[in-house]
Amino acid sequence: MTDRNPSGGSPILALIILAIAFAAMLLAGCTVGPGYSRPDVDLPKEYGVAQASVPAPERWWALFNDPVLDRMVDEALAANRDLRAAAERIEEARAQLSITRADQLPSAGVEASKSRARASALGAVQIPPEFLTTSDHRLVLRFAWEIDFWGKYRRATEAARADLLASEAGRDAVRATLIGDVVRGYFALRALDRRTDVTERTLLGRQKALELQKLRFDAGVASELEYRQVEAD
Repeated sequence: MTDRNPSGGSPILALIILAIAFAAMLLAGCTVGPGYSRPDVDLPKEYGVAQASVPAPERWWALFNDPVLDRMVDEALAANRDLRAAAERIEEARAQLSITRADQLPSAGVEASKSRARASALGAVQIPPEFLTTSDHRLVLRFAWEIDFWGKYRRATEAARADLLASEAGRDAVRATLIGDVVRGYFALRALDRRTDVTERTLLGRQKALELQKLRFDAGVASELEYRQVEAD
């Protein structure tokens, strides 16, 4: 009779456990790329412009209570191609983030199929009539999950999230620049209209003065030199 020691496999089992633990530590240390940390940058608190303690409202130009300005800004936002392109880049980055994040999750699926076959009754082997027609129903459940040992999907998700934030910041910059240009152009046009109105009133006043000076010259009250001076003005 052979004597079997139940503890004879313990060293082998211990070596297997040790190897698995070592492999797990090795894989954990081989993550793709280091963890991102924001670098410390010594930036000034102010950039030469006084910062308001209260943020500006989203529709800050509406504070002027000018319906024409409101309509012009709305039309510019709706028709600007750069702003539409920036919004489309945001949607693209958001979709890419969802796709990349989904790679970290398990995937499952269901596949169903149905087939029907009929054998010939004229073969060498006689088949009972009830067995000539056969039906095959198949239902397959699929499940897959790739464990992210190397951190590939985590790093890809971080990169996609950074792209999304960059796209949103770009959209906000384009929008702010567009609104600022429209508002500045509108008030520059209003100022030009005021200057034109003042110039027209000044010209009208000097025409009246010239007519009056002409009457005085014809009456002999003013000299020709005085009349020519007003005419030159």
